[in-house]
Amino acid sequence: MQFQLWHAWQPNRYRVTNNLTQIMRCLLPYILLTSILLPGTSSGQPPSQSVRQQLQSANQYSARQHAALSAIYSTRNFTPIWWRGQNWSAQLSSVRAQLAKAAEDGLDPEDYLIPIDPHPNNHQQALALDIEITAALLRYISDITQGRVVPSGGLEAPKFAPPPLLPAARQLQTGLESADMTLWLRNLAQASYPYIQLRRHLNPMEALAGSKPWPQLPDGPVLKISSHNSAVVTLGRQLTLLKYLPPRPSLAEYFEPIFGSDLSAAVKMFQSENGLKVDGVVGPKTRRTLNRSPEQRAAQIRLNLERLRWLKAEASPRYIVVNIAAFELLAMERGVVRLRTGVIVGKAERHTPVFSDRITALTLSPSWTPTPRIAKEDLLPAIKADIHYLERNHIRVFDGWSASSRVLDPDSIDWQSIRADRLSYRFRQDPGPHNALGQIRFTLTNSASIYLHDTPHKGLFENPRRDFSSGCIRVADALALADFLLESEPDWDIQRLQKGIASGQTTLLELEQPVPIHVTYLTAWVDEKGRLQQREDIYGRDTELARALSSR
Repeated sequence: MQFQLWHAWQPNRYRVTNNLTQIMRCLLPYILLTSILLPGTSSGQPPSQSVRQQLQSANQYSARQHAALSAIYSTRNFTPIWWRGQNWSAQLSSVRAQLAKAAEDGLDPEDYLIPIDPHPNNHQQALALDIEITAALLRYISDITQGRVVPSGGLEAPKFAPPPLLPAARQLQTGLESADMTLWLRNLAQASYPYIQLRRHLNPMEALAGSKPWPQLPDGPVLKISSHNSAVVTLGRQLTLLKYLPPRPSLAEYFEPIFGSDLSAAVKMFQSENGLKVDGVVGPKTRRTLNRSPEQRAAQIRLNLERLRWLKAEASPRYIVVNIAAFELLAMERGVVRLRTGVIVGKAERHTPVFSDRITALTLSPSWTPTPRIAKEDLLPAIKADIHYLERNHIRVFDGWSASSRVLDPDSIDWQSIRADRLSYRFRQDPGPHNALGQIRFTLTNSASIYLHDTPHKGLFENPRRDFSSGCIRVADALALADFLLESEPDWDIQRLQKGIASGQTTLLELEQPVPIHVTYLTAWVDEKGRLQQREDIYGRDTELARALSSR
């Protein structure tokens, strides 16, 4: 049709006169047709009605997408955001450029592809593209600020769900009103120091993943100082590629098959940054960790960038962070690590959950009341195996869980006949050096009764992997943690704390200013020296998160 209209204006077909009426009579069909067929012109409906109807008829969007799209377009009276009638907004090039860089934050740019036709066929197609562009941008805003999926289900086993999109719609409105949308988009990513530091390690690891196949250490004897083995050459290549050894002109030719002191020092550094026993010896665990490919390490970084997107900035200048996967507790004050100490966390079948809470009190010389689950699964089998177990561990038996329960003589009970599913007794271990909670208990407020405490079994902290508890968190240096928590309490200092413990009297200390605590699960992060730390996925949560992200 457009070709025919153009051809009709050739001078050989029609003689153009100066009569204004004849000219308008010739132009009128052209004007009417172009108003219908060319994009950016009126379609016979107000623009707001067209966008609203386009949204109502679009069935490719989920309910949460529809809600967010309606929210952002309603603030603009349902007028197009990007389409200007004859061309696309200049802001769109900034949007496309930023979304193309999504991989820098561990996201997939394919998730945010913006469909752009420079010359849409008609007005309705232009509106449909406008909505698609907005939907892609809303998804990016939500993913980069909240996470692609977020944990759900409270303190139970990890479950994941897509976050709400309405916050992204509100953010986009702010971005559209900003003076520099490019800068606004760039600043959307988390500005927290841990996130920025970890993100810096992603590209180098991905570059290493894309270079050559990762050299693999074959199974064989332990490698240590003076070992003479061809596997030593492969070990040297691995440590050089991971930058634990300086680069050499030729990796294949430089290393001798003899394990020297330089390799031992590099192995120790690698072990310290991967949660292994630091001995400079390449045994089965170190060998297995060295053989993890850069692709696997990059994937782990991406998963933990996702986790860091879930975390919100802590308003309090003083707080506690426990990293389950690192078996470590940090006491923080104004961004500075005041205390670093090891912890013991729950075993896989009784995992320590991820949560945020407050430490509200300390108990010196606490007693211990095992939960019904621990009583059934741990105490009852121990009692049946050893008739003197209760006496040796200073554990009393009560006939119920009420405050008026009576103390029973354990020798009067036929323990062998008691089934775990019918165990109704309550147990309580007296305070003292034998007590499972040690000298100090730290009270939290969560519904799962998870708390922190000391332990008499200090030797367990010598193990690099420390998932031994029934869910609660055992602290290696509980006295130092107590001292940190009591710094803002005027009536307590380290000397009075030590005297209170030495007295053996159970003493409750309620904090006037409860201290926030965040129990996290990070298998990759950057320490205060700028070194990338990576850990074993002890609970399989990396696998669960990767599965949730792939099915989103």
